[in-house]
Amino acid sequence: MMRKEARLNVEDRIRISVDADREATEAIEEHSVYICAETLAVELRHGSPPPGWMARETDIEEAHISVAVARA
Repeated sequence: MMRKEARLNVEDRIRISVDADREATEAIEEHSVYICAETLAVELRHGSPPPGWMARETDIEEAHISVAVARA
């Protein structure tokens, strides 16, 4: 959904930024290779996204997570 909102094509390489609590960040880091492969991400960073990135917030189980994407 975020790809469409950000006007990214399915085949575009992207950069992902995730801002989450420690437990969620550890889980994301543990699965980072899989996440990058499945999303065509060339970068998976942690913390607040740079200005201009498409960002959305969500709750997954008990964790509040902010995810942002940008074309690589």
